Amino acid sequence: MNVDSYSAFFDNNKARETPLRNLLRQNDITHNFICGVATDVCVNYTAFDSFECGFAVSAIEQIGGWSRVQAEPDEQFICLFSFVA
Repeated sequence: MNVDSYSAFFDNNKARETPLRNLLRQNDITHNFICGVATDVCVNYTAFDSFECGFAVSAIEQIGGWSRVQAEPDEQFICLFSFVA
């Protein structure tokens, strides 16, 4: 399936879902460890959608290029984990 998206779970409008959630559930995956180059784009959207799909989420900073959001020093962390309540 070819879906244009920042998230690994849904397209940008959340109109279509990728097969990822079903694949993870079929393999009894309950916790996703997410890494990537841009925390404000793909990492953030994938982490948020993963959480909304019922998975535990951790972001791994030491892997990849890991660019920081151009904002206040702590805003990247807030942006990435703002969905955890």
